[in-house]
Amino acid sequence: MARSRTIPILLAALALAYVGSYGAFKIRAIRIARTYEIKGYYFVGILDDESIARERIFRRFYAPLIWCDVTLLRGERPAPPADRELR
Repeated sequence: MARSRTIPILLAALALAYVGSYGAFKIRAIRIARTYEIKGYYFVGILDDESIARERIFRRFYAPLIWCDVTLLRGERPAPPADRELR
């Protein structure tokens, strides 16, 4: 009986952490984007190739929430991906 309750509670906690971390990252990113008057936002600063790679990882990880935020909630879109190499 305890095991049958534990799994849904654990899944709900993981889902809440996933959504909460997205919200925290997005709020921080939008605040920084507005400071520098950037249309859209980046999850991490785009300064070098390593940062671009981390940005791609964040976008893939949060892709379902980004879609829900933009499509269903009419949220702000992320800035276009920084695909070029910075050297």
